[in-house]
Amino acid sequence: MKAASEVLCRQLHDFLKGGRLEKIPDNLHSCPLTNLVGENAFGGFDFQKNKHRHASLFHYSSLHMTKHNKVTAWLDCKTADQTGSLMSAAHKSAKALRKKHRLWEQDVIKAVRKKLIENAAAQQELDMKAAA
Repeated sequence: MKAASEVLCRQLHDFLKGGRLEKIPDNLHSCPLTNLVGENAFGGFDFQKNKHRHASLFHYSSLHMTKHNKVTAWLDCKTADQTGSLMSAAHKSAKALRKKHRLWEQDVIKAVRKKLIENAAAQQELDMKAAA
């Protein structure tokens, strides 16, 4: 128990009495004090990934942004004509957005593959040095 206490004190030192963050600066009062914002996004993604296993990342991000930006509540405040024109504009731009997102995904996949190849080459070099 003593070791756990020491680790906690070391990790939370800045936030404990006498630490540099004991008093929250005025410019940080509106900031969340936890990482729940990021955890919320990952939790939502994980749920959607399990619910819609074969959906694209574009689909997941669209669902996430629609939910967290409260788009449906915003659309409910519009007249039927405004909602129709907004939905029509969104429908017209969707194909271009999907294409742009697909290209971005391909770039990310290429970068990840390149990094994996670099890491494998570096590991192979280390193994050869260790064997020598």
